[in-house]
Amino acid sequence: MLVSHLDSYKMDITAIQEIRWTGEGIIDNKNHTIFYSCDRKHHMFGTDFIVNKRIKHLLTDFKVKTPRICKIHVRGLFFN
Repeated sequence: MLVSHLDSYKMDITAIQEIRWTGEGIIDNKNHTIFYSCDRKHHMFGTDFIVNKRIKHLLTDFKVKTPRICKIHVRGLFFN
């Protein structure tokens, strides 16, 4: 449901906090890719990025520091 709203607003990168999944990983959806990081045992403190597939080729890296902190690197026109 959230992904359909992102399509209607034409959002390319969206950061979400307080997701309730476990572990970390990457999920490919029809039009989006979800990069997420959560606590390994408890369903709490998760963060994720939802990236539109049309700009996924611009991502160079996804790193997880803690379940509350993760980052993505995006290749830019003048600098990365």
